[in-house]
Amino acid sequence: MIIKRKIFVVCLLFGFAHRGVYSQSKLPYSVQTIQNELIKNFEDTGYGDVEIDMLHKKIALLLPKLTDMMETDSSGEKRLKLEVSRGESFKDPAVHYVITGSAYLYPGADNTLKKVVIEYIRETTNSPTYKIEKREMINPAPLFSGDNKMDANTDIILRFSQSLTGMQDLDKAKSKEIIFDSIQRHDHRMRVLNTYRQYLRKTLEALEKRVMSIELDKRMDMLNMIDIE
Repeated sequence: MIIKRKIFVVCLLFGFAHRGVYSQSKLPYSVQTIQNELIKNFEDTGYGDVEIDMLHKKIALLLPKLTDMMETDSSGEKRLKLEVSRGESFKDPAVHYVITGSAYLYPGADNTLKKVVIEYIRETTNSPTYKIEKREMINPAPLFSGDNKMDANTDIILRFSQSLTGMQDLDKAKSKEIIFDSIQRHDHRMRVLNTYRQYLRKTLEALEKRVMSIELDKRMDMLNMIDIE
């Protein structure tokens, strides 16, 4: 019962579907064997990802260049907010959603990256019952230290909250959360990592564009100042 409840919470947090996931019984024995070995290797060595680590390091290098554009969150911590996705979806013809994805980057000491929060908000616009949902992926320590070659990513937190009235009540609503390390199923863990990696790519792209825009503005200001003839 506890395992089933955890699976339900994970599905709720990120809308996990079982598309493309085959049951073990449908796979040839040789494929099952290889799959089981891969899963065991992940469980034994952790869910490290080279690209995720590199994305964290690149983001950490660019973040100090945007210090003047940071805001303060509700707990008083400085952070940079980036919009990384915007779109819409239809659950059925009667339910239309507006979707917004944001990344919150928290700077640490010595120009490091202290924390990453990926926020995914889905809001109905024309359904009979209004609803707004917020899903978050929180990495409390994106830059690892020690002898590990890669971050195991087992400390990522998934959080879900919803409201039937509006954004103000959404921030006050009771949330459900689960830590990556307590997710039972391997395919759910991989889904979380794939989603996180995808949003990190978008975050780096948005960050690079913001830095490039600022540097271009500075160059134009300099040219305007020295344009004396």
